[in-house]
Amino acid sequence: MAEIDGSGVIGGATVSENQQDSQNDQLTQPILTGGKPGSAVSGVPAGGAAYQSAQYRIPEKTGRLWLPPYLDEAEILHEGTYAHFVVREARWGAR
Repeated sequence: MAEIDGSGVIGGATVSENQQDSQNDQLTQPILTGGKPGSAVSGVPAGGAAYQSAQYRIPEKTGRLWLPPYLDEAEILHEGTYAHFVVREARWGAR
């Protein structure tokens, strides 16, 4: 960033994260229920496979950084852009 703004000074303030920049870590899908009460099939997960209630995937947290347009030393304009990055890797959790 110091090269972009031309100050040559490294430092700055922390930018707070926007909710829209992070993936929703509250995404869940309920078990589909069906069949008659007391039947062998009382609940089937969406994929039809055995439901692993002890483990679930916690998605990665992502961030977005705005890099403003700037002129380099050759007077070439570099357009502003967003840089997307992973703040925290995805992992498996246990309930």
